[in-house]
Amino acid sequence: VTKPYRLRELIARIRAVLRRSGSEPANDVIMSIGEFRIDTIRRSVVRDGVELELSRKEFDLLALFASRLGQVVTRDECLDEIWWGRDLADTRTLDTHVKRLRQKLEADPSNPIHLLTIRGVGFRLDP
Repeated sequence: VTKPYRLRELIARIRAVLRRSGSEPANDVIMSIGEFRIDTIRRSVVRDGVELELSRKEFDLLALFASRLGQVVTRDECLDEIWWGRDLADTRTLDTHVKRLRQKLEADPSNPIHLLTIRGVGFRLDP
């Protein structure tokens, strides 16, 4: 972290490093969630045998949601984890990335069944 730094950014980076340094079981490298296979080493997502093309941020968001499957991930947690706590005055950045991810994951993005928005809180990935 370069100086000067914001305390919120420092805390977010420390939390991210601690999460990454935790001992993850080897079987968490490839996660199977419904029709999706997420390979965190190759950074690839396959749905029904077809590899999806995701941007780096889209993949990071999906990996975050998949690591907390069925649980709500708050908007602040997304910003802290994926954007390292940067103060994004316009959180539409997050909304835009989630929208693009949803378009790639869902058969009908206007009626999602996997990547859900929990109004006023955040997002939840369901199998």
